Amino acid sequence: MCRRVYAELEAARGASRFDGVRRIGIDETSYKKGHKYVTVVVDHDRGCLIWAHEGTGKDVLNLFLDELTREQRRAIEVVTGTVKILSQIDLAVSGPVLF
Repeated sequence: MCRRVYAELEAARGASRFDGVRRIGIDETSYKKGHKYVTVVVDHDRGCLIWAHEGTGKDVLNLFLDELTREQRRAIEVVTGTVKILSQIDLAVSGPVLF
């Protein structure tokens, strides 16, 4: 499953998939019977996955942030996720951070 997700994201790679993103959700989930983890970011407005990477934690979240331009970071108004995830992300948003 993860190979397919990564392939689809790679095909859509580029700044355009992050353009216009205002409200995002971040989550971590396990696969392979709980032995592997993936971090995912969704665009709430478009209802689609915009980023995924194997692993969890601050280093993985920073990989996502590194792909955003300054303007794209500033455009994010709302971030949703668990307390654990949101405590690890270094992103100033203009609106609420929802747990």
